[in-house]
Amino acid sequence: MKQTYINPSFLKGWKNAAASFALLATVTTSAVNTAQAQEGSQGNTTIFGGAEAGFFGANHSFVTGGAGTQAGIIGTIRSTPMGILSYADGATTTSGADDANHVDGYVRKYSSTAVKFIFPVGDNNTFRPFAASPANLVTGAYFRADPGVAITSQLGGGTYGALPGGGTFPVTAKAPGVTTVSNKGYWDIDGATASRLSLSWDNVVVDDISTLTGGDINKLTIVGWNPTATRWEKIASTVDPTSLYGTASTLTRGSITSNATVIPTSYTVYGLAAASPDLTPNITVLPSVTTGIATILIGIDVVELNDIPTNGGLITLNIRTDINWTIGITPGTVIDGWTYVGVVGVNHRFTSNLVIRKSAASFEFPASFNPLGASGQFTFNVSILSNSGGESPNTNNTDQETITFQP
Repeated sequence: MKQTYINPSFLKGWKNAAASFALLATVTTSAVNTAQAQEGSQGNTTIFGGAEAGFFGANHSFVTGGAGTQAGIIGTIRSTPMGILSYADGATTTSGADDANHVDGYVRKYSSTAVKFIFPVGDNNTFRPFAASPANLVTGAYFRADPGVAITSQLGGGTYGALPGGGTFPVTAKAPGVTTVSNKGYWDIDGATASRLSLSWDNVVVDDISTLTGGDINKLTIVGWNPTATRWEKIASTVDPTSLYGTASTLTRGSITSNATVIPTSYTVYGLAAASPDLTPNITVLPSVTTGIATILIGIDVVELNDIPTNGGLITLNIRTDINWTIGITPGTVIDGWTYVGVVGVNHRFTSNLVIRKSAASFEFPASFNPLGASGQFTFNVSILSNSGGESPNTNNTDQETITFQP
């Protein structure tokens, strides 16, 4: 049985929108709002500004085959006050969404439990879902537009002004460690509940994740626009093995999820970006106090801070030479993946092709320290060559350790 329904508890300002809104529901039970209900839509639906319409059944199916000017599309007004399509507590899944069948506008989820929900949003015939876990009172939309312009088309013709909030979000304004922000699209996601967020991509031309990341999907990250700092900032995230589309994530199609929860309203909008690894060295010298000519042990940790793997290219580490100490290994010696090259200029040089991600690559080697008949303190200096292994920024590429000595 098919029936058209409107539930007053999910509508705001409905009298202004009733003439243009209809949802088709294919019902398997007598109650539309039961957990077993199956609902379907064939598009040609617009939810006007200030209005909210809702689905209640366990699954809402976007039914292919609708006719009209926006077949398969449920549209909502994007400008303030926006229109909203909402999914009630019992509505847990959607199916059949694709580039031709989705919500072109804002979707809201109501939930009394900590469930994950995939929001079936898109724009300009482009389906780009996002997910939130938990999803209670999370509201969001996708914009297929350059965030630096932030203008998208209206379903009825013409364009909106810059959205959301009249702002623009230049892709050139980015925090250290964010190398390139996508200019292909962005998501406006709002809500006060801390949630893990997932964003998607699904077209080699439209999204161009390969160019964005230089062909290395491990460099992909979620970014958010910080309204206070007015820049895009990296949100630690990991590519999903199984994407929101139900397929394995690749450079062509997939999704990525934040590693920790984020309060959606913390950032104005969200997008995809490429980030670079960030390496920093730590040096330790033992013992820290010596007498006479002494054998010391120098330990080095190279730590990746940005949760982005180095690119497998050469990482170069330099330790400043001095007449007070002599290294205890010969050129060509390999220690835990690090090769001692020898003295280059004023530095003892080590190199490695290790791939480092959110961990330390550590090694240590012996040396001899000579006080040269004096007392005092001596400082050992270590540095990582800028851009080694594809890393940046370069503001934390040095470290030092001081020991006390006497004759």
